[in-house]
Parts: sequence; structure tokens; C-alpha cells
Amino acid sequence: MKHSIKKGISLVLALSLCVSLGMESALALTPQPSSAGAAAQNTSAEQAPIETVSDAADITAMVQNYWEDSFFEEVVINPNRETVTKDGTETTLEQALDLSHAEAEAVLESPNAAADYFSNSVYDSQTTEDGQVVIKAPFQTMRIILYADTLSDTYGAVEALHSPDYDEYILQYDSQEAAQTAYDKLAEEHGQDHCFVDQLITQDDLLMDTGTSGAASCYSWGATLMGLDQLKAQAGNAVGDSSVTVAVLDTGFDAEHTFFEQHTISPDSYNFMDNSTDISDVTGHGTHVAGIIADCTPANISFLLLRVFSLQNVDGTEQARSTTLVVNTALQYAVEQRADVINMSFGWNNSNASSYTFLDETITAAYQAGIPICCAAGNESDDVKTSYPACNKNTIAVSSVNEDGSFDTVYSNYGSGIDFAAPGVDIVSAKSGGGVCTKTGTSMATPHLTAAISYIKLRAPSSTVADVYEVLQRYAIDAGTPGRDKLYGWGYVDLSTYFRDNPGGSHDLSAMTATLSHSSYTCDGTAKRPAVTVWENGAAVPEHNYTVSYQNNRQVGTATVTITGVGNYRGSITKSFSIKLGAAAISSAANGITGITVTWRRVPGASGYCIYRQTGASSSWKKVKTMDKGSSVNWTDTKVSNGATYRYLVRPYCGKTLGPYKGSKTVYRLTRTSLSSAKNSASRKLSLAWKRNNRASGYQLQYATNSRFRSPKTVTVKSGKMVTQTLSRLKKGKQYYVRVRCYKTVSGGRSYSAWSIRKVVKIKR
Repeated sequence: MKHSIKKGISLVLALSLCVSLGMESALALTPQPSSAGAAAQNTSAEQAPIETVSDAADITAMVQNYWEDSFFEEVVINPNRETVTKDGTETTLEQALDLSHAEAEAVLESPNAAADYFSNSVYDSQTTEDGQVVIKAPFQTMRIILYADTLSDTYGAVEALHSPDYDEYILQYDSQEAAQTAYDKLAEEHGQDHCFVDQLITQDDLLMDTGTSGAASCYSWGATLMGLDQLKAQAGNAVGDSSVTVAVLDTGFDAEHTFFEQHTISPDSYNFMDNSTDISDVTGHGTHVAGIIADCTPANISFLLLRVFSLQNVDGTEQARSTTLVVNTALQYAVEQRADVINMSFGWNNSNASSYTFLDETITAAYQAGIPICCAAGNESDDVKTSYPACNKNTIAVSSVNEDGSFDTVYSNYGSGIDFAAPGVDIVSAKSGGGVCTKTGTSMATPHLTAAISYIKLRAPSSTVADVYEVLQRYAIDAGTPGRDKLYGWGYVDLSTYFRDNPGGSHDLSAMTATLSHSSYTCDGTAKRPAVTVWENGAAVPEHNYTVSYQNNRQVGTATVTITGVGNYRGSITKSFSIKLGAAAISSAANGITGITVTWRRVPGASGYCIYRQTGASSSWKKVKTMDKGSSVNWTDTKVSNGATYRYLVRPYCGKTLGPYKGSKTVYRLTRTSLSSAKNSASRKLSLAWKRNNRASGYQLQYATNSRFRSPKTVTVKSGKMVTQTLSRLKKGKQYYVRVRCYKTVSGGRSYSAWSIRKVVKIKR
């Protein structure tokens, strides 16, 4: 199974920069069907050693070394077979995929012919109900990102990097076929939720509506609507010398613009696309976005400017490009640099975006570090669930409103995932190269909310993301239906009275009591955060008067909660709660080649697993294996006998603590048989013979025209004594792959052996 995306993914850069991305972007355009021989060659090639890196520059350098200039999002063969479109432009199949005329003619014969042609290639192809054939290419960067505790085999990677801070492996291959082969193996071993294909982000369109107007105190009218102009004027007396760092990931920046004169630009600002310190703006979008934040905030706000796009020549046109690896690395860097808030005015727009997870590890790390991430909801007038990472529960999704506070119905995304709204229509801000210009979109709304959060961080630097969210919610103007709604979220934020409402004072938190909503949890790999209530003289203290931080709250053991006073509340309270191991559940136990393979679901927090076995009618359990890695999810029992029955259970452990188990699995051991002969015995017929297994109730045959047995045909032989079978009505000239396995009927069900080694026979008559 390949990790694929069915539709283009777009980068939301306001209306100004609408970007689309497909897994099928940059690639060598000639499809080369994979063969068993090619796959074997890729996996057996000498692989590069794994290099441990700690510098983001070492990671982003890989992008420069393996960059493809030619790409497409999708090629569609239309039902009439007469027209072909490449990214919406009509062309010929020869030109679209760099095929010969003869190859193109063969593909265009029928939808089935096209599907057959691409079935064993690195391309994904899908035939729609109306007969369209949609062709995509998931492995255009030939790069895989893997999250794993350890990695024993890179399956032929020509470059391999390991970032231990995130248990992240970055693997580069020299062909799409090699990348596909490696991905299939790595996803099977580590799970698809830990294995990702690095994808391209590409620019579709660039729009700029220039303007010259601006307010005296702040250029953006949004500063007035949200009360940010008042906070800017009050900041000198209200927050003194406290400071906040805002990280902005975007297309680059004009750091010399007058909008940034009163602000500090971090010397650690970096260009992650080109692996350099050149952060100059390639489209003007990043300057406008960062300019909004600078315009709405005092000099206490400094900037960590991270460029994640570069211009690339695509079919003679300069377009902004990036990859998921670049964005993820820059996001990790922002967390490591201890940014106080992060602005991402872009996202991947696709109907399947809610299933994306490739930034989740880093987003979670930011959340745990107390760093809010503000994300543009998107400009497609669609549900925000189609925009990632805005749809991630640990980011703050921002929709757009007009100057009168009404929802921007022309462009803004909406939906239950919207957190807050902010000004995003006709926003005046810095123009790259000097002066100002106006832009519209959720890209402009997002930095307004980022600016608001910077004030909250100035007042309460130790605030968690939940603390910040609570303050925003408390100051939100409920512009839509009561409560959270699909247009405004909780509403647009007006912080004009924030400094007045949060003065200094003297309340000793350490003299108060605190209670937790939960005293224990079962470890599931996520951070546990029981709700906290602080009591002063029998009354609950409003939550905005303190922050809550959690330590050791993800793994098995004792977690700590630290409650720290904010503003006129000082001191702290410490509480604790326990996190226990969950139960291990066996997902499958089945006959393999060398024995019985037991597979279980990984138990978060486990440092290893103990495997127990019952043999035959025995009621006693015997520990047969201890797996000393918590990442282990399978084990093969080789000390088993043909015709014997075995029962298994698995228990996790952490240190000296043994966790519970959930259920068990019983397997009847059957050794696999082998095909002794397979030949084209008569017209369109294939005669098979195999070795008998005297413990089998019968046999199952499979045959297909592809080596991976996609859409195979199956024949069941309901006798353990019958060891021959003839397959009829085959296609002359076709090559068939065949295999056989035994089965035993046990308690009304079937227990299967492993498949035999396949044989290949060409039907010549």
C-alpha cells in the first residue's frame, strides 16, 4: 500500500499565493514498470551508512542534492480516449508522460489497457466510474521520512540521516522504483502512520492587489477591530522589558523593510529551502504576513524568520516550491529555538487532509512546549477539514472576517474545526522592496491572531497553549450563532481591555489548594493533562490567573503538574498523578514460512513484551520469548511442529512492571507445501502439482498476471489427498504467477499455512 493523495494539495498563501501540491509533482516522466528483479536489485544494493545529524542545515541540504524540475500533478485520460489533460491542459499522452507513439497507442486502447500498463509501475492509476484514467506519481522526490526508535535496514538508501531528537530518519533513493520498494517494506515494518513520502508543495497562482492607505497608529484596520492598536500604545507601561519571539514560516522576507525597524530580527533566521541565511522574499507573501505582526505589536516582539519556499523553473515558469520535509524541519527548528508563537499562513488543501499526519509529531512537540501554532484555514470556501495543518487539533485554525466583523463568504474556509476568526480582507501591510500593498485571505487573518497571542505571552510568558486558548476564548466576540460555530469559531478576538483586566497584585498561590480531574490514566502515547482547579478561601480561582504545566505526562510512571501564578498571583503548587501500562492485544497469529508469527498492537509506554504459549490441550502458560524493545510488534515462534495446536498471549512491561493482556490467539501449525510442477499442458490450460501435507484438510491455489497477485483468482481443493489441479480458460500469450497453500479445518474454521514459492508460466498455446 502506497501513501497517496487523490487530489492536488494547495498552499494557502492568502489570495495572494494559492498553492497546489500533489504527491504526483516532480518526477522522471517515463513510467518504468517495476519487476521482481528490479525490486531485488534495489534492496540488495550497497546502502549508505546512517548519519546522525543535529543541525537543520544538514537535513535541508538533502533537498538541494535531489531536486527535480519537471513534474505534474495528475494526467487524466478522458473516456473518449481522444483527449488527455496534464494538470488541466489538453495535450497528448506521448507528451504528458514521455511515451513513444506505440506505447501511447497501447495505453489508449481502453481503460483496462491503461490500468494494466501502470499496474506494476511507480505510478498510481485509478479508473473512475465514467471511464477516466487518473495517473499520479507518489515518489517524485524519491525521499522517505520515517519515525522509528531504531532502523536496522534502509533498503538501499543512497543517503540516510537520523535526527535523534524526533526519532526521525530521512532516506533518499536514486530512483522512484527504489523508493517505492523501500516504502512498501518500511510501512509494513513500522506502520503507515510512521512512514511518509516527502511531497512537493508547488505554487499555482500569484496575485497582488497593491494599495497605499493606512492608519496613523497601525496600517491594518484589523488592529483596531481587535484592540491591538491600544495594546501597542500601552505596552511600554504594561509589560516593561519582557519580550516575545514570533516564528514565521513563509516565502521569505524583506527584513530591511521599515515595518521591522523597531523590531529585532533573530540572527538565527534561516532559509530552509536553499539551506542558507538568505531569507529574501520570493513572492512578497512572507513580507506582507510578517509585516502585519510587526505593524500590530511593539518593539518587545522579535522575529525568527524562516523561509521555506524557493523559486524553481517549471516548464519555463518560475514557481514557488517546497517539500513537507522542509516545512517539518523548519517547524522543528522553531520549537528548538524556543519561539513563543508560530505563524503558518499556508496549508495543504485536499479532501483527505484530515487524515494527514506528516507534521503531527512536531506539532505535538510545540504544543507540549507551550508554543501555539496559528494556521490559515484556507481560501477555498470549503470545510477547514480539507486544510492541513489547520485541521490538526493542536493548531489554531483562523478564518477571515470583513471590516464590519462579518464572515468573509467569498474566500474563507469554515467548519467545526475553526477556532477563531480575524481580519483578512483588504489588509494593508509591508510590500517586499518597500512601501505597502493590500492582500486578502486567511493568510492575512492568521498573523492578526498571532499578534494577539504575542500580547498574551508578554503578560504571561509561561502560558501553555491551553492557557492562551482560554484567554482568546474569553475575549472573543461571539459574532455568529451562540457558542462556537462553523464560521467564526469562538469569534474574533478583542483584546483592547486585556492589560486593564490583568493588573499586577499579590496572591500567594502556594498557600492555596488544588485538585485534579483525574488521579490516574492508561498510557496511550498521548500527553495526559488532567484539569486543574485552584481553590482560594473555598472559591475557585479564575484560570487566567495561573498557568499549568505538565512533566513526565506521556510515559508510564508518575507525572507532575506544576501550577504557577500569573500576574497578581505568585508562587506555585505541585500535584502528581499516575500513568499505567495498557493491555497488549494480539492482532493476528498465523502460520509463516519458518514458524507461527504472532503480531500485536504496540502498547504506548512499553519497554518490551513477554510472549506466553500453551501447547495442545495443556492449560498452563509458558513464557517463550521476551522482546526487549517497546517498538516490537511481532515475533515468529520457530519451535513448533506440523499438526500441533498452539495458543498465544502477549503482556507488555515497563521496567519491572508487567502490564495486562487482552485476549489470546490459537493457531493450528501447518508447514507450507511447494509446487513440484507448473506447466502449460494444453490449450489455454495450466497443470499444477504440489507436495502433500498429511496434516492438511485441503489446499488453496492462487493465480494472477502480476507478481504481487493483485486481483488474483482463487481455487480451493477440498481434499488433503489431492495434489494436482488444472486451470483452464487462460489467456494465450499471458504470463501467469501461481502459488499454493495448505489449510486445516479446525472447529468449523480454517487455519492456513504460508504460501509456497511462486512459479511463473507463460501460456504459449
